[in-house]
Amino acid sequence: MSHPPWSWKLASFSAGLILSGLLCVLPLELACRYWLRHFGDPAEKAKAILRLDAHLGWRQQADFHGTFLGIPLDTNAIGLRAPALRPAEASVCRLLVLGPSSTFGWGVPESETYAKLLEGFLRSRKGGPPVEVINAGEIGFSSWQGLEFYRRELRGIRPCLTVIAYGANDVDRYRFFFDSDAPDGSALREERAPAAVWLHNMTARLSLFQVLPRALLRLGGRFSCGEPDIRSLRVPPQDYAENLRQLVRQLRQDHSAVLLMTTASAMPAGPGAAQCEDYYRLSRSLAAARRCSEARKAFADARRSEPYRIEKDLRLYNRLVREVGEQESAAVLDAAVLLTPEKAGRVFLDPIHPSPLGHALIARALFKDIAGKGLLSAQLSSKEKNDAAAR
Repeated sequence: MSHPPWSWKLASFSAGLILSGLLCVLPLELACRYWLRHFGDPAEKAKAILRLDAHLGWRQQADFHGTFLGIPLDTNAIGLRAPALRPAEASVCRLLVLGPSSTFGWGVPESETYAKLLEGFLRSRKGGPPVEVINAGEIGFSSWQGLEFYRRELRGIRPCLTVIAYGANDVDRYRFFFDSDAPDGSALREERAPAAVWLHNMTARLSLFQVLPRALLRLGGRFSCGEPDIRSLRVPPQDYAENLRQLVRQLRQDHSAVLLMTTASAMPAGPGAAQCEDYYRLSRSLAAARRCSEARKAFADARRSEPYRIEKDLRLYNRLVREVGEQESAAVLDAAVLLTPEKAGRVFLDPIHPSPLGHALIARALFKDIAGKGLLSAQLSSKEKNDAAAR
């Protein structure tokens, strides 16, 4: 009686092993998907539409067609919440809006984002050039990522006017990916191997790889007695101002007018800002003394005080926006004054993201500034002259 060759035995064993693995992993994957859908926080859900990027750290998934936070979401070939990009036309004035998730339109339909509303206002006016507004808002982006993004991929858009609205993530201390104590300019500057990026993006499609690492991290935090440092901001103040200056100068070199925006927020103000740093220092000293439960409590108190610290830092960064605008003779829309915490219940979905009404107020204010200062018509005339000279 003949026996199957060893290759058949190996193939059969491998198939059985793979099948057993799938039978073990599938219930876990389904459980993780259920947990994310019903119990995951918005930041965890955001990772489902983000992909690692070798140069920028991450970006929104290209050609995504589905829902995010229960709202329809469609992205184009480079991951923007905008139609497919066509070659620039000399007769059409393109307005580029650079910013983070508040620009992207976190929690609101595309038709209600301030970029789309602004496009409607500009198209309805009489006598102006044809206008196209491109929403280049990217979830989680800092000014460092925005500068790199424009330089690497968006210069071909050739905008005649660009709105710059970074700030909310610059004052954060945590990133979606490549989290560390280093600021963005160091942590994200090193390019990742394409193969590693591809492998991560393939596995990231599984909810299992989103939920389990975070669960293990939280579990470890319950029992650890580390000595947490006071983390650097993702973009320190001097780097933030320099990133804005570099963006303004690069855009003007590319014949685009510039309008800077401050960051509106409903973060609470109060003494918690100073207490936040004190709690971090206390946690570190308690951990060094091996008083672990007290160290963990102090660290938790520090994390709860972060909104107060963010509010304080945003006031500083908004002042830097105004200063850069004055130094570079760039227009500034003070969204922080337009959307105040006193109106939070109506103009914010959460402490940092505008509601549909908030987006409408920003769009109307942008339209008034752009039309009142003649930014589009003057810049389009300049752009046409430059194009003619180039020909």
